[in-house]
Amino acid sequence: MKNDFEEGLLKFVLILNELKLNYTIIGAIATGIYGLSRTTYDVDIILCLEKIKFTPFLERLQESGFNFNEEHFLKELEDGYLTEVYYKNIRIDILLPVLPYFNQVIKNAVTFNFYGHDLKFATAEDLIILKLLSNRESDLKDVEGIKEIQLNLNISYIKDCLKKIIGETHPSFKIFQQLFEK
Repeated sequence: MKNDFEEGLLKFVLILNELKLNYTIIGAIATGIYGLSRTTYDVDIILCLEKIKFTPFLERLQESGFNFNEEHFLKELEDGYLTEVYYKNIRIDILLPVLPYFNQVIKNAVTFNFYGHDLKFATAEDLIILKLLSNRESDLKDVEGIKEIQLNLNISYIKDCLKKIIGETHPSFKIFQQLFEK
């Protein structure tokens, strides 16, 4: 029997696949694939969602038991880049690709079998970049865990992407140097 987390994640991804929406899973779930697992009660997804697909996407979410405030959802997507939906007590954070780099993360996504289904996850390198950009304490611990377990990381790719996105003087770039260029 599926738990709420597994059920919500799989239903959400099924909808994405039905509507042929490009996505990649990031956040703590992806960290568990590459590094040290940590408890999480949410799903973080970068999602390419064109305006023309808003209505069918929202309809499918409602039909499948997801909860959200439609007005809030649409306003968040129009005004910003982040919104959320809920499946029972599980929150799914939806991040739109506002930076060109986010489209690269989706393009680079790799497939892993998760709960018996093929799901798309950010690469370890892209996950490190995203976590360095957010620069939260939990994210920096995740980066250290990924680094510890993934011994064949493409450090040049990480460095080059960070340089392009934030430059070499940004505090997150300095953290990268401390962690990877000792």
